[in-house]
Amino acid sequence: LDAIDDAALAFERISTALNAFAEAAGVKVAAIVPISALKGWNVATRHADWVGYEGPSLLELLEDLPVTAQDEAVPFAFPVQWVEKFSASADTSQGRRVFWGRVASGHVEPGQRVTVLPSNQTATVAQVLSHTRQPTTVHAGHRPRLVLHRALDRSRGHGRLAPPPCDP
Repeated sequence: LDAIDDAALAFERISTALNAFAEAAGVKVAAIVPISALKGWNVATRHADWVGYEGPSLLELLEDLPVTAQDEAVPFAFPVQWVEKFSASADTSQGRRVFWGRVASGHVEPGQRVTVLPSNQTATVAQVLSHTRQPTTVHAGHRPRLVLHRALDRSRGHGRLAPPPCDP
């Protein structure tokens, strides 16, 4: 909207198109917020009456979104987003790879057995580290660093840690 002469008209047209798309898709629109990338308007704080918008800023809307309670009853799932490899270290006693990601469901703690997908290799969690590298137990929604008891060669996007398969 910064680069358009009539930002109010552009916002009105964008809002109309977004509302039509959302209705066709069966999606409820909570708000459409006009944002000035150049000036930062309506991002963190409101900018009164710009393009006729009187609602909350984007940050205010995001802060008020309902939080879905995490279900601890579902199995542990951890999509790997980054693998920190210690190439200079000869110590592979605890994997020497730190798996970064977000716990999608369940929880993880040291000593927990996991299966790394899609290879179906199993390992034991040796350490669960917080963002400050302090040992911890982590629940769904949080972003720990995991160290396994043995080295497994996984890459970002390839590995997904899950509970071990059930024995029949």
